[in-house]
Amino acid sequence: MADARTGLTEADVRERTAAGSTNAAATAHTTRSIKDILVANTLNSVNIVLLVLGTALVAMGRTRDGVINLSFIIAIVAIGSFQEIRAKRRLDRIAILSTPTVTVRRDGRDVHISPAGVVLDDIVVVGPGEQIVADGMLIEGGPVTMNESLLTGESEPVAKRIGDELHSGTFCISGTASALTTRVGNDSLATSLTAAAQGSTAAKTPLQRLVDDVLRVLITAAAFFGLLFVAQGIVSETSAVRVVETATVTAAIVPVGLFLIFVVTYSMSAARLTRHDLLVQQLNALESISHVDVVCSDKTGTLTANRLQLAAMEPVGEQTGSGQAAGQAADDGRSREAVAEVLGTFANSVTSANATTGALRAAFPGRIEALADEVPFESANRWSAASFGGASYVLGAPEALEPHMPAGFEGRDTIDQWTAAGHRVLLFAAGHGTDALHDHEGRPALPPLEPLALVGFADELRDDARETVSGLLDDGVALKIISGDSPDTVAALARQVGLPEDLAVVSGPELDELDESEFAAAARRADVFGRIAPHQKERLVTALRDGGSYVAMIGDGVNDTLALTAADVGIAMESGSSAARGTADLVLLNDSFAAVRPAITEGRRIVSGMRDILRLTVARSATLGMVAVAMMIVNQVFPFSAGAQTIYGLITITIPTVGLALWARPERARTVDAAELTRFVMPVALVNLFYGGTVFVATYYITRHGLQLFDGRFDSIVGFALGADQASAPEVAAILGRTTLVVFLILTGLLTILFLQPPIRFFTAPGQPLHADWRPAALVVASVALLVAIMTTGLRSWLELAQIPGWGYAALAAAVVAWTLTLRAVLRRTVPLISHWRRTPHDHPTPT
Repeated sequence: MADARTGLTEADVRERTAAGSTNAAATAHTTRSIKDILVANTLNSVNIVLLVLGTALVAMGRTRDGVINLSFIIAIVAIGSFQEIRAKRRLDRIAILSTPTVTVRRDGRDVHISPAGVVLDDIVVVGPGEQIVADGMLIEGGPVTMNESLLTGESEPVAKRIGDELHSGTFCISGTASALTTRVGNDSLATSLTAAAQGSTAAKTPLQRLVDDVLRVLITAAAFFGLLFVAQGIVSETSAVRVVETATVTAAIVPVGLFLIFVVTYSMSAARLTRHDLLVQQLNALESISHVDVVCSDKTGTLTANRLQLAAMEPVGEQTGSGQAAGQAADDGRSREAVAEVLGTFANSVTSANATTGALRAAFPGRIEALADEVPFESANRWSAASFGGASYVLGAPEALEPHMPAGFEGRDTIDQWTAAGHRVLLFAAGHGTDALHDHEGRPALPPLEPLALVGFADELRDDARETVSGLLDDGVALKIISGDSPDTVAALARQVGLPEDLAVVSGPELDELDESEFAAAARRADVFGRIAPHQKERLVTALRDGGSYVAMIGDGVNDTLALTAADVGIAMESGSSAARGTADLVLLNDSFAAVRPAITEGRRIVSGMRDILRLTVARSATLGMVAVAMMIVNQVFPFSAGAQTIYGLITITIPTVGLALWARPERARTVDAAELTRFVMPVALVNLFYGGTVFVATYYITRHGLQLFDGRFDSIVGFALGADQASAPEVAAILGRTTLVVFLILTGLLTILFLQPPIRFFTAPGQPLHADWRPAALVVASVALLVAIMTTGLRSWLELAQIPGWGYAALAAAVVAWTLTLRAVLRRTVPLISHWRRTPHDHPTPT
C-alpha cells in the first residue's frame, strides 16, 4: 500500500498501468460508436435484398431502375445515421465538459490528472466540490461530508471518517481528506451498475413490432412470387434483363419507402423537440413515448430545483440558555430577532455546509464564529451540531432531539401543521451546560437540550412543475414519485405540484416486506415511494410494466441506470451522470422537466400520422401482389413494369406520406394492430384487384384483338415507336394494359387517402369523424394534377407508359366511380370495428 504522505512512485504507476489496473474503463464513453450506428442502420434484410437487386439491374444496363432501388438504401442509412450520430456527439460534448479532474499524491507531490489516469493504490486527495472517480477508503484527515444521491437516490449528505468507504459517482460537500483507491475501472460500484444496464437490450415499440410482422409476411410473399415469376420467365425463355426487372418489381411488394418515411418523420420530430430542450438518442423512443401512461420520476431536479427556502421560523419553549448568544435570546424574551441572530451565526459558522444551512444563511445573515467542536449532518443521526461562544447548538429532526429535551415539549401541533403544509421541519436547540459534542471515545453525543425554535423549510419547486404535472394528468398520464427521501416529505411536495390530496404513500422498507403479488399491487396503487433503494427502482418499473402500463423513467444518477433500461422509455437529466445519459433514450437538456409533455405530444403526432401511412402503404403492397399473381394466372402477362411501379409508388405513397406525416395531429389512440390493419387493407386490395384486374384484362384484349381499328399504327397507341407490326400486338397490348392499370391504381390510391382522412361525410364510416384539415384533400388534387402532367409530357415515354386513347379514359372514369361506391359500401361495414375511430381515454398498448 502506498504511503499516505508520498503516494505512488512513477514506477508504481507504470507497473499498475501495464497490469491493466487503471480507471480507463470507468471513464469510457457510454454512447454507441459511429461504427455501431452505421452498421445498425445499414445491415437489415430489406436493405440487403434491395442492394442485390439494384446492383443486378445496374450490371444488366437497367441503370435507372437500379439507381432507384439503391437511392432508397442510401437515404434510409443517411438520415437515420445522421440523427443518431448528432445525438451521440452532443452527449459526448456534455460528457467532456462534465469530466472532473482528480488530485493524486505521487512522489510526495499533489498532481492533477484525468480520471482515466487513476490507478489502483493511488492516494486521492478529496476536497469540497470534487467528484470521486474510483472506489476507495478514507485513510487520512476528515471527516468529510459526501453527496451520494447519484448512487443511493438520497439527497441528504453523509459524513465519512477514517476507515469508511468512498464510492465513485459521489461528491465531496465539505472537509478535506486522503483516500486509498481500492477498486478501479470495471471493478468500481458505479461501473458495475452501468455495465448491468448496458447489458440489456432495448425493447421495440408497438408500431415497430407490427411493422416487423407485416414485413415478414410481405418479404415471404415477395420471395415466393419472385421465384414463381422467375421460373415462369425461364420456362418461357424471357430475357435475363426482363427476369431481373420482374424480380425487382416483385420486390416492391416490400414497402421499403415505409422505412424511409419512418426515419424522416422521426428525424423531423427530433429536430422539433430540440427547441424544447430535449435530445433524442433513439429515434423509436419518439413513438414509444406516445404510449406512456405512467411516468416515474425522482422529485429532485424534476419537481424541485434542488434548492431549499426558509418557509417559517417560530421560537418555542422556555429557555434558560447557556453562552452569550443563547442568553441574549432569553433576555429578549425569545424574540424572533434574537433567535434569528443565533440561527444566522450557526449557519454561517459551520464548515459542513449543505442546502439547509444555505437556506438559513440566505434568510438570517449572521457573523462567523470560531468553532470549538462540530458534528456534520448524518442521515443515521438526523442532526448536526456546532459549538461556539461557549455554547453548543443543534439543528435536527424533532423526533431525534426530543429524547434529549425536558418533558413537555410544546410544539408538536406546529410540527404537524407545517408538515401537512409540505414543509421539512427541524428543531433548533441549545446544549445546556456544555459545549462538548463528542463522548470520550470521539463519537457524536448530544448534551441535554433546550428548544430554541422550530424551523420549516420548503423545497423550491421548479417554475414549470405545476403546469407540467397538470398537463400530464390531463393527458391521462399518471405520475409516480420514486425517491430516496422521506415518504412524508415527498408526498407533501407531490401535493403542492398538483397530485391529489388522498395520494397513496409507501416506503422502501415496507416494500421489502411484501411478496411479489403484494409488491405489484403496491406499485400500481401508490403514488409516492420514499426511502427507495436503487434495486427497488428497477423492480418498481418492471412491476408496472408487467401490470400492463407503458412506463417512462426519469433519472439522473448511476443508481437509476437499471431502472432507465427496464422502462419502456428512459429519460435522463443533462446534469446527471454520464452513465444515465448514455443509457437513456431521451435526455432533458438544461434538466427541463417541462420537455416531457411536448415529447409525449410529438410522439402521439407521429403515431397518428404513421397509423394512416401504414394502412396506405400496406394496402398498396397487397394490391401489387394480388394483382400481379391474378394477371399472371389469367393471361400470363406480368402487369407492371419498373417505370409503372415507380410512378405508382411516387404518387400514391412517397408524396402523400410526407404530407400525412407533416400534418398529423396528436391523438390519444393506440397503435393499429394486425387485425385492424387487415380489416382496412383487405377490402381496399380486393376491390382494387376486382376493378383493376377488369381494367387491365379488358384493355389488354381490346388492344390485342382490335389493332385493325388503328390501322397498325402502334406508335399512336403507345406514344413511341416499336418498329411495330402485327407480331408486336401482344407487347403493345401489355404496355397499354399496364398503363391503364397503373393510372387506375394511382387514382384509387389517392382516393384511399380521403377514406382515411375524410374531408366530407361521403367518405366517412359510421362513427368516424370528419378530418378538419383540408390539406390532405388538397394534396390529393395536386397529385392528380401531377399524374396529368406526366401523362401529357415526355415523362410518360421515359417511364415506358403508353398514350391512353379516349375510350380508355372513359373506361377508367367508370371503373373509378364503381370502385369508390363499392369500397364505401364495404368500409361502412368493416371500419366501425377499427379502434382508430373507437377511442377510449385510457387506450394504451400492451408492452413487451
